[in-house]
Amino acid sequence: MKHPRGWSIVKVVLALLIVAGGIGLGLVIAMADQKLTWMGIPARPAPGALSPRFEAHSEMFDIVGVDAPGGLELYLDRYVTSAPVDKAVIEITAEDGLGASTTATAVESGEGLYTLTPSPFGKPGRYTITMTITAGDDIDLLGAALTIATSEPPRSFSLGALLITGALGAVAGAVGVLVSGLFGRRRAALIAPLLALALISTAEAAPSGKGHSHGEGGPVGVDESTGVPANSPRRMPDGAVFVPKPTQRMLNLRTGVSKIQEAARVIRIIGRVAPDPAASGRIQASLNGRIMFGEGGVPSIGRRVARGELLASVVPVVNPIDRGNITQQMGQIESEIDAVKAQLEELNRDALSPAVMHRVEQARLELESLHRRRAAIALVIGDREMVRVALKAPADGLIASSNVVAGQIVSSQEVLFEIIDPNRLWVEAAAYVDAVQIERISGATAVTSSGRSYELTFISRGPKLRQQAIPLNFRIDQPDSSLSVGAPVTVFIRTPDVASGVILPQSAVVRNQVGQNMVWEKVGGERFEPILVRSEPIDGQNVLIQSGLGQGRRIVIEGANLLSQIH
Repeated sequence: MKHPRGWSIVKVVLALLIVAGGIGLGLVIAMADQKLTWMGIPARPAPGALSPRFEAHSEMFDIVGVDAPGGLELYLDRYVTSAPVDKAVIEITAEDGLGASTTATAVESGEGLYTLTPSPFGKPGRYTITMTITAGDDIDLLGAALTIATSEPPRSFSLGALLITGALGAVAGAVGVLVSGLFGRRRAALIAPLLALALISTAEAAPSGKGHSHGEGGPVGVDESTGVPANSPRRMPDGAVFVPKPTQRMLNLRTGVSKIQEAARVIRIIGRVAPDPAASGRIQASLNGRIMFGEGGVPSIGRRVARGELLASVVPVVNPIDRGNITQQMGQIESEIDAVKAQLEELNRDALSPAVMHRVEQARLELESLHRRRAAIALVIGDREMVRVALKAPADGLIASSNVVAGQIVSSQEVLFEIIDPNRLWVEAAAYVDAVQIERISGATAVTSSGRSYELTFISRGPKLRQQAIPLNFRIDQPDSSLSVGAPVTVFIRTPDVASGVILPQSAVVRNQVGQNMVWEKVGGERFEPILVRSEPIDGQNVLIQSGLGQGRRIVIEGANLLSQIH
């Protein structure tokens, strides 16, 4: 019996089945790449992923290999210090999953960089790597594994693709109903699935959306989440940082292995560099006068002088009032001289009796005294070169300050020169601590603002407080030319009390964004993780990590502040 043409329940069911089949087929095609991955066949890395790499380490060496476009790059460092290893020989053997192996020797091409061209990892798959490293007398054998992804681009699976597939499936169902009406159900059963498959294939060939590329010219080498090149330094979501080997070379990162040790507790105070009172001195004017220099010229700052060496002279100066008084004294002396001369003439005319001879002798002595007084006053009025005061160096050393110029008028007690022996310097400090702690000093270290440290020897403490602080004096054991008198220093006083912890350079401890102390641990060839610590200084260059850090961990001791700036 022949059924009439037109819409019927059977036709509607057939259309729905075609739509469901289209959606199911779209899901199968869209998830094909995921199934391949589940089967153990790696897909090509998404655009922006890191280059294929491996790493291995031992107690001697730390090596990172990067399969770059130009060949295999090997970065060889010392494990403890992370210092690049030069002039090494690296023999590498790569074995794929089928048992085929390749052996070659890398060529040194930079600081701790060795290259192998072409790369032994030419085909996708998993490789087992064996490396023999020879650096001088050190020989080591390291192993690693590397997976090279397939070069086929992955298909993406998104909600947009599913919607497009479903829409085209619906169109296919409508067309199937139309075909059923025109050609009958039997012919439609053959034609409609073929038409649905063609439309769904068109949907799968459609672009997969922004950020994905199935051909050349896509955003290869750029991380879409950060917008930076994939092999650039970056901070991970867990707070760690990824630093490629070339960047580590540029930042000159160095590490050290943590070790539990004991150190003396310290008291931190502020001081300044001062001259040794027994090896320094000041030159002051003893009277008012004018500065005059000798044949050696003006003594300059920094000039070395010897004890007793003549530096300058002070010639007395006379003001108008004093000159008037001196002139009056000169007149009185002249009149006294004339009176004594007249007396001598009268006595010489008398008979030379013993009494007269005695009076003559007294008159002559008085006349000589008056002449000497007149000569002395004449020097002050006229030529004063004979009454100049010599200024001589009180000690051996360098001229630290010179406050005079030629012809300068100075007053008495004015400081004209300061002499300092740079090999004998002190540190004067003030301690705002208990006096009992000062009595237990076992040693001290002074640190300048530039970071240089000097060992100190305790000399004495003042019995009287100075601005509520105890004055302390230390002698610098081995001063050098970089020290300046008056420069501020930080003094670390060591006590007999001992604390245990990890001793690290002060440069290893940095602060995070909230001001907490932290160190960076190198947990991999190119990965660094932050560790919060509690520390206290033990001298000017090292700190004691009291908590947060254990034994045998690689800590960044140089360049830690640069790691903190990576975002």
